[in-house]
Amino acid sequence: MNGAVSAFTEHRDDPRVSVRSPARFDAPRAIFAPSGAALIEEFSACGLRLRTESQLHPDEELVLKVAGEPFPLRARVVWVRQGPHKTWSAGCRLEPDSIGRVRLGPAVVDVRAPFPWRRVLQILGALGAVALVVYLFLRFATLMAGG
Repeated sequence: MNGAVSAFTEHRDDPRVSVRSPARFDAPRAIFAPSGAALIEEFSACGLRLRTESQLHPDEELVLKVAGEPFPLRARVVWVRQGPHKTWSAGCRLEPDSIGRVRLGPAVVDVRAPFPWRRVLQILGALGAVALVVYLFLRFATLMAGG
């Protein structure tokens, strides 16, 4: 496999966002056609991890209807692991037409709690002012002592 194809197919280095988003899934082309409720636990730019009570199988195509989203997502199951209490965890790769549809709303990401840059800058400013006062005091003391 050449580098361009490998870079396109392997996206495990993409940043991931932990979420708890309810969804419904269907596997219309599977032999037993499982469907039911799912919980999306993690999103990345090109994939997601979901938990279901139905066993999924690698290479199954899924249609996911995420709560609050107008259009369904299409994904393909890459791996499946059995979880606790008769649940299954599945890693899925989003189909190309679904990659741009993944949106994280304010209920998923807490946008009210950004990194406190203002507070950090205030503390650094206060430390700088204290350092300047100490320097000036020591400089004045050495001038007065004749050194």
